[in-house]
Amino acid sequence: MKKLIALVCMGVAFAVSAPAVAAGEKMKGCSKEAKGMKGDERKAFMKKCLSKDYVLKPGEATDAPATPATPAVSSGQ
Repeated sequence: MKKLIALVCMGVAFAVSAPAVAAGEKMKGCSKEAKGMKGDERKAFMKKCLSKDYVLKPGEATDAPATPATPAVSSGQ
C-alpha cells in the first residue's frame, strides 16, 4: 500500500512540474523573439507570444547545447 501511495505522489509531482518546465522554455523563446522591442510593443508581443495558440519560430526556443558540458577533471597525482 505504501508503494502505491508513493507511486501516485510521484506521478502527481511529475504531472504538475512538466507544464511549468514547458512554460519556462516558452518564456525564453518569446524573450528571444522580442529582442529589440521596448515598452508597449514588447508587452503586446509577449502577451501574444505566451498565449497557448502561438507557435515559436524554429530555433528560437533555447540556446542550450545539444549535449551538456562536462567539467574537466584533473587527476591530481
